[in-house]
Amino acid sequence: MPAGHSAADAAPAHAEATPAAARNGEVAVAAGNASDGEGGTAVASDTARDFWRADDYLAFVDRHLDAALAGDSEAQYFVALAQRQCVGAVASGASPDEPGSVDERIARQPNLTDGQAALLRRRFDLCAGFAQTYTTPDDAEVLESAADAHLQAAADAGHPAAVVERHLWTVRAWREGPLREPVLDDLAAAAATRHPEALRRLGDHVGGEPGIALTVLACENGLDCASDAYWVMAYCEFPWTVCRIGASGPELLLSSLPTYSAYAVEAQTDKLRDASAEGWREFFETTLPGGSPSQSEN
Repeated sequence: MPAGHSAADAAPAHAEATPAAARNGEVAVAAGNASDGEGGTAVASDTARDFWRADDYLAFVDRHLDAALAGDSEAQYFVALAQRQCVGAVASGASPDEPGSVDERIARQPNLTDGQAALLRRRFDLCAGFAQTYTTPDDAEVLESAADAHLQAAADAGHPAAVVERHLWTVRAWREGPLREPVLDDLAAAAATRHPEALRRLGDHVGGEPGIALTVLACENGLDCASDAYWVMAYCEFPWTVCRIGASGPELLLSSLPTYSAYAVEAQTDKLRDASAEGWREFFETTLPGGSPSQSEN
């Protein structure tokens, strides 16, 4: 384990019981992401922008680990995100510095387009620092534990995106039964903060036209949705997308839909843009229906 990244530092003792505020849907607004009131627009934090534009996740963690250990929930959330993104690279020992390691993986997937291969290389570049520094078989588990600890600490503090993430990891436990109502309250409160990562993650989970509306709102509230954002470039590699050079994420999402669906998404976006927590609660009642989840759901 490298200096400055010991197991004790990587996995701080932050996993205490969740405060009542977070359990009861009283989700906090993360520093640097406060909106200007109900219906207002959130502002992405410097930490968020640094993560979205990072070219090396280990370097990103180095810049923000002290803040995370000091209790900054925004830093905790994005440090956890960076660490979790690279657990697979550490587990596989696939360092981009090893001759042929990335090329061999691409060669084993002959159906990859040039764009998909470029995205794979970019992912390896992002995790190169971790893959080169964390090299023992136990390091992947240490890294995953560190990510879990930081995410739990952020959720305990009421960070909107962390609260969403933790609930979506345990959807089978609350899809039906007594836990459903308080969890929907939590998700509604998180969405009402308009934290861009909370909206993005909810959009990924909800899917379909409602999910696209959530992603568009995330873009409006500060998510990096430029034409060269990683998720935008990845979206363009799906066969059904219509990608125009220089188009933003929302433009690509809407242009890839039939006209009637694009109108439906725009109407849903307009409705949610000024929604209160109660309005978000109604939205999740219909988009996250009760009942037994399918095998494909997390």
